Amino acid sequence: MDMILAPHLEAAVERIRQHQVVLVPQDTTALTYTLPMTEGLGPINNKTDKAIGLILHDTLAFTEQGTPLGLVDAQIWARDPEDLRQVGPAQETAD
Repeated sequence: MDMILAPHLEAAVERIRQHQVVLVPQDTTALTYTLPMTEGLGPINNKTDKAIGLILHDTLAFTEQGTPLGLVDAQIWARDPEDLRQVGPAQETAD
């Protein structure tokens, strides 16, 4: 993925250098897949949900006026099903 993003990062850095102040918000998005035959996916919510997909965390650069300057970073991964805890509406907590 780094090889794909490298030219985008280089172009973004050139645009960023033209500004004294740049906003760099981050976002995490769950990409849900409905085709169970797709390989390399993991749970995207909790064990009771059963939804599968990938997690995408991206970082974009903007001017103070909101003009996008480009993608600064993007990470994508599948969660390990063994790392999730059992949570959901059906689970009760002890008081």
